[in-house]
Amino acid sequence: MFQKRGSDSGDALTDWLEAERDLTYPAQSDLMEKDSGFQLRLAVPGFTEKELKVTALPDALVVSAEATHHHEQDDGEVRFCEFSDKQLFRRFNLPQPIDVDKVTAQVEKGILLVTAAKAQA
Repeated sequence: MFQKRGSDSGDALTDWLEAERDLTYPAQSDLMEKDSGFQLRLAVPGFTEKELKVTALPDALVVSAEATHHHEQDDGEVRFCEFSDKQLFRRFNLPQPIDVDKVTAQVEKGILLVTAAKAQA
């Protein structure tokens, strides 16, 4: 964070609070088990579908994303901006194996919905 803002000193408290927020407020989520599989809902506000990556492993679902923020030359002179680059990485271990070929994902209203079918015995 220190380097991102040009290595200016005097904002150590702001850096600390931003780092704490990133660590203590992970994306909200829930994981539901149904007879046929699992359904994961994950809050991903500010991320587009193209920025999200869902990886299905036999025993877990992994969601990662990265978004950058910048101002265009014609936006005007920026006086204040709390938008920042952001990253998301969550791994959800599953209690039963899934069929990695039967996983779907969609984003609606800032919520990522991942559906994974259970593997056949």
